Amino acid sequence: IDLYFDENGKLLNYLPVNVDQNDIFFMHVLCVKGDEEKYFINITEGDYAPVDLSIRPFDKLSVTLAQGTEGEESTEVAKEYTSTVLRSGPFTSENFKFQIAYDSAGTTKNGKDYSLKINKLFHLGVGVSLISTSLENPDFKTFNDGTKTTIQAFNTGRRTLFTFNVIWYWSVLQQKKEGSVITNGRDVLKDEPTFSVNRIFPTVGITLDDTYKENFFLGAVYEFARGGSIIAGLHYGRIQELADKKFVLGETNFTGNDNDIKINNVYKSGFFIGVNLDTRIINVLFGKGQ
Repeated sequence: IDLYFDENGKLLNYLPVNVDQNDIFFMHVLCVKGDEEKYFINITEGDYAPVDLSIRPFDKLSVTLAQGTEGEESTEVAKEYTSTVLRSGPFTSENFKFQIAYDSAGTTKNGKDYSLKINKLFHLGVGVSLISTSLENPDFKTFNDGTKTTIQAFNTGRRTLFTFNVIWYWSVLQQKKEGSVITNGRDVLKDEPTFSVNRIFPTVGITLDDTYKENFFLGAVYEFARGGSIIAGLHYGRIQELADKKFVLGETNFTGNDNDIKINNVYKSGFFIGVNLDTRIINVLFGKGQ
């Protein structure tokens, strides 16, 4: 978070609307050259680590000021200006209140009071997904085509399932080269730009039925709107297949009925894609929200 102040500690831009627990604050103070080390941040509320506070000079800025009174000849006084940067944060307290302070001849002068609300970061979220999976789990039944009895697979193709997902609000793509030591999470009040990598998070899930011990999902969600995500990844689950590996469905003769078909339960993998909704949205849709 970059904030800009004049030499009296007055804010020159705007306070940000959404600030969270892993934001670092850079206070850029325009000041007379030589006074850089006299400025500091006076924190009146907020938990912070003092080692995160540093002062670093930026490129100087030269400004010419005109002074004088009416009826008198103006005298130009040239002052050479530069900027100093005060660094603070991150903060895990509810608020961050501060002043840009200046030490003049042993006397501390405080600028205007400023206050920022710190949003909480969430590291985990839960949701319900409606997904389509390529992992088939067919039923096998006898079939007579008029000349012979064989076995056919029914209910083949993609399946539609409801899943329960846990989302980890973290991504290696979010990590900053310089900044907070706090693990990145999700500030639900802060909207990221469209197609931002900060909207992509890993997720794991299970089915929302009695097969939850047999179906597992590992993938990623892309949050296209607050509470709504596209989800995709790998589906690993238990399915049925014929015990006879050499049997050709629809061609090989079979003698017996449906109860005589020998089935193996095996674990295989496929790919899935779907839509994930935050459980709070599910509650609102079904009239359970507040």
